[in-house]
Amino acid sequence: GQWDVITAHDVFEHLLDPAEFLERCRQHAPRLYLETPEWTGERTRHTEKPMEHPCLFSEQALLTLAKRHGWDAQEVHRPIPTKLGVLLKRMG
Repeated sequence: GQWDVITAHDVFEHLLDPAEFLERCRQHAPRLYLETPEWTGERTRHTEKPMEHPCLFSEQALLTLAKRHGWDAQEVHRPIPTKLGVLLKRMG
């Protein structure tokens, strides 16, 4: 199906292949909102369970990955400390 926006709250950090997720979302919606813990290089409750959170990204790493897979960042914010919220728009 087609949607206006796909939202993924506390999903991205659990994926084994986040690039595939970005590709699949591109096929179904022109916008994608991700909310995920932000990797800061410091030990947090998210890094203490690496099997639960195999994909933690810094803001720059997440935006770079998104751009490689056809997404432009429209808005970046931090809804709470240590969380990253990113609204992406499909390129092209």
